[in-house]
Amino acid sequence: MSDSRALILTITRMEAAYLADLVGQFISLLDDYSDEREAPVAPASAGAGAIAGAFGGAQEIPEDPALARLMPDAYADDVEASAEFRRHTENELLARRIRDARRVLSGLDMSLNEPVVGAVTAEAKAAASDDQLPFDVVLDPASAEAWTRTLAAVRLVVASRLGIETEADDAAARAADDDGRFGVYDWLGYRLDGIVQALDDADGADSPGTATDADPDADADGEETHR
Repeated sequence: MSDSRALILTITRMEAAYLADLVGQFISLLDDYSDEREAPVAPASAGAGAIAGAFGGAQEIPEDPALARLMPDAYADDVEASAEFRRHTENELLARRIRDARRVLSGLDMSLNEPVVGAVTAEAKAAASDDQLPFDVVLDPASAEAWTRTLAAVRLVVASRLGIETEADDAAARAADDDGRFGVYDWLGYRLDGIVQALDDADGADSPGTATDADPDADADGEETHR
């Protein structure tokens, strides 16, 4: 998707509130880990300390299975190399995930967003408390990437809590349990797939030719709607 194009994601206000709660929990999970993890081992020299202090990530994989899947070892067969890689990259990875999640929360702030597409009748506007009232989120390329990464990460956390690592795990867990979180897991996957597909369609529309010719849903301002 080019910088001049935007994706408009239309969801219901109930979905927006629900997703905001999930993303808020995700941020808390990352913040708590950042606060509670052990400090890195002190370097052997002051010179080394000047470099190590610039990174300061943990050297061991998180104990929480969900966090471990979000930040896996870089080298499955080399503990020392994985520890060194983690020490250099974990802080930035955490910071990026939190930035992405906060960007998603900003887009879900109903006090700042009003419907910008679709036919919203006067009756619908009057029923502002209606959970099914449409809610539009305008995603520029950077926001779309943040949403994609965040929804994928939140879904990974839910999968970890449900014990899902493979398709076989998914089928077995569903057969053994009617946990309501499976609905959350499926819904996140549905929304994530929709955004990815819309981004793919937008990339195709950026090929030679006009936006209206390539994409009948694109308006004159280069915005594409997805519901």
